[in-house]
Amino acid sequence: MPTTLSCAFATALKSHEHARIAEQLGYERAWFYDSPALYPKVWVQLCRAADITSRISLGPGVLAPYRRHPMTTAAAIATLVAAAGEDVPRELEAFARMMGR
Repeated sequence: MPTTLSCAFATALKSHEHARIAEQLGYERAWFYDSPALYPKVWVQLCRAADITSRISLGPGVLAPYRRHPMTTAAAIATLVAAAGEDVPRELEAFARMMGR
């Protein structure tokens, strides 16, 4: 089984650039933390990363689900899936489908 590398970032306004660099370095996945009180919006930064990457899988490494309605999260995931296509973890796509998105 080949070794794969993942990285995690505290979401920042430059997180999309961090994901681009991680992709160039050969990382398979990039996770961004979600903490609405501390960081910029995780879904915005994930979509920005999807716009400038082509291979790396993107997703939130930690979510604060009690901070937003599940339908809002499902809509955000659907937006990320539309932007990133196959570069989104399957669990996120399943959640969005479960919520009717």
